[in-house]
Amino acid sequence: ILRTITDPYLRLFHGLTFLRRGSVDLTPIPAILVLQITAMILRYLAVTAEISVVTILAAAGLAVWHTVFWLLVVLGILCAVRLISLAVTRHPTAPIWAVIDGILGRPAMAISRGIQGRRAGYASGLIVLLVVVLLLAAAGALLLAPALVSLLGVWPRV
Repeated sequence: ILRTITDPYLRLFHGLTFLRRGSVDLTPIPAILVLQITAMILRYLAVTAEISVVTILAAAGLAVWHTVFWLLVVLGILCAVRLISLAVTRHPTAPIWAVIDGILGRPAMAISRGIQGRRAGYASGLIVLLVVVLLLAAAGALLLAPALVSLLGVWPRV
């Protein structure tokens, strides 16, 4: 029953091929993001009975930030778990590590190379990626989210 309700909506986002990597399919994320934005705008409209372009943009920005924040949290957790596995296990070659390496490998190496200016080892790249993720999450939580909420003025509590 649930599939008959959700699949037509999720199929609208299935064309976003850049969000599909092997067995990992992240296309439901923008689908949930659109639902979040719509719910935020409708909730704001129900409480204030007014809507503006600024309100719509601030609600969309806040929903996008929440999504990015939780993706950063997941990425940080994956980095930490992978670093622990590298430190504890001599030969971490289980299939789960291949999936996690597929997700983290390119960003870790690209960020590490961009910051350090040279090719670094995988563990070093993971450490740099973890630090960057933590800094981005903290900066957004301290600077971006409050600014977007202040644009909305009165924001309804759930």
